[in-house]
Amino acid sequence: RFTMSSVDRTFVDPSKGKVYLDLNGLEVFSPTLDQNALLASTRDRNHVMHSHKFFFERNATADYLLGDQFTEEGRSRAPIYYKPFDSGNGTLTINYFMYYTWNGPANVVVLTSINQKLQVTRLTVPPFGVHEG
Repeated sequence: RFTMSSVDRTFVDPSKGKVYLDLNGLEVFSPTLDQNALLASTRDRNHVMHSHKFFFERNATADYLLGDQFTEEGRSRAPIYYKPFDSGNGTLTINYFMYYTWNGPANVVVLTSINQKLQVTRLTVPPFGVHEG
């Protein structure tokens, strides 16, 4: 069973993985899981946006795949990363991220309530380092 994990756990030992770029064939962008390389991955060498073409791979040991597990009370040991901001018109937007070291694609349901009207949004969240910007 896979559980949420701390993002830092992926980068504790940079030698355990690589950052790749896939433009016209796969190439190693960084031979280690260097966080600076991931920050630079929003643009390629010609300063063209290709962030969806970068991904990272980590050596997946059994212990790493299990994530941070749960406390005896059944609470996750992993943090949920979030950033709230005022998006205008009396609306507060909360961006959040739950990190799984590996889970394959996951089905997620987001439920929101505005003026007592419920809205359900179903998403498929892909594994490892894929995001919508």
